Amino acid sequence: MNPVAATFHGFPADAYSPTAGFLCPTPGVQVPGGPKAGSYAYGRIWATNLRAYLPQPGAEGYRETYDEQASGDWIAWQYVTMDMSDGETRVDAYDVKAKRAFEVWRASAENGVLLKMQLVGSELWYLTQKEQGTGDAATVVTALHRRNLLTGADGVVLSRAAQGDEEVIADFAVDGSTVAVVEERAGDVLRVPMKIPFTLELDDLAHHRAVIVAHGENENPSTLCAANGIYAWSSNAAGVMAYDSARGQLLHISSTPSYVAVGGNEVWWRAINSSAYGGENVRSGERLRFPSSVKPVGIVFSNGVGIVNTMHNTYTFSPNA
Repeated sequence: MNPVAATFHGFPADAYSPTAGFLCPTPGVQVPGGPKAGSYAYGRIWATNLRAYLPQPGAEGYRETYDEQASGDWIAWQYVTMDMSDGETRVDAYDVKAKRAFEVWRASAENGVLLKMQLVGSELWYLTQKEQGTGDAATVVTALHRRNLLTGADGVVLSRAAQGDEEVIADFAVDGSTVAVVEERAGDVLRVPMKIPFTLELDDLAHHRAVIVAHGENENPSTLCAANGIYAWSSNAAGVMAYDSARGQLLHISSTPSYVAVGGNEVWWRAINSSAYGGENVRSGERLRFPSSVKPVGIVFSNGVGIVNTMHNTYTFSPNA
């Protein structure tokens, strides 16, 4: 695996848009040792092909972008306080063709909090959670929404309202007409015990079928991802696992709890608590590494492009299909 090196505007790239280019978020304040003060705008997204920052609706001081995603001609991101402590997460989107940025969603008592989002073309899928009632009698309500960014139409695709040992949705990933969901007990969401069992369910929306394909314990939050019928996730108990739906096989990729990315037939991981990393071609079984000079701190896939960030450079690569 030989990635190509590229440095963009002094900041790492988190996503790639065929039209806008690589998307490089800037921090919300001046970073010690970073580019000199005044050389960049705080809390914005630099688009390399546009050679400009994306518009930021309602820009505020000490806020920055997070979880930048690109799919086709659309870009979406979260707009948060730097320590994400005020619970006022906002989701914004940018239509590359129309050159228009706008607010999509924001956290509130009525809307709940955002657990995760995934941009799929002109559709934004997002998972919310809120609590009704207090104490042991509280009900945890989770809902997976699908927002059409062109029309503004928003609907709930899956929802769970549960107490005690009944399960709610804790994580999700969309792959074509299938939605993979991690489900945990509502009581565990409220109490956060040392051991939190979970199930991984695949919901085939086109054929109205659901099947449980795996069980685990203590999923690393928001690590579930999917592409080409391959579903991968990480947990403290087992490390990185993958399910290949084409062969109906559950695979153990790594024993290290990690951040996970899936592209082509490849599953890549980067350890949460160390510099360890690796990859595997799920279909061939080949173990994957970058040259020794490339030491990843983050690996993602965006619009089919693999992006590897190190402490000093951004590299790109193409996954094997």
